[in-house]
Amino acid sequence: MSEIENYSKEFWHASKRLELHDQRTQDDERLRKIGTEIARATTEVLELQKRGQPALLDRVAELANLRRQLQQQQQQQPQPHQSAHTPTIQTQLQERETGPRTSPPTAAPEHEKRRSARTRRVPAGFEA
Repeated sequence: MSEIENYSKEFWHASKRLELHDQRTQDDERLRKIGTEIARATTEVLELQKRGQPALLDRVAELANLRRQLQQQQQQQPQPHQSAHTPTIQTQLQERETGPRTSPPTAAPEHEKRRSARTRRVPAGFEA
């Protein structure tokens, strides 16, 4: 596969990720606005109840259902992160120079982690 083909494929994968990210951001903004509307409607209901007037919760229930539907749609949509099968251009260049990576780096075991060489002092209230 030529470098131009690699670049164009990476470009389209990145473009798709950006579209998903934009969609997710728009959905989050809609959810935030609905949450604000729910808070306003709830405040109005509470004010009406304080005055002893009848208060209907229809608007609050309607907004809550709309929010729930949007959240369910959001969970069903693909996430805007980079998928494992689309390596970045930097990763491709590194693999050309060094060869493919066989395994990800691992953290040092707990017993091998470095600790500070400073001596620890006893807290002021616990001195003997």
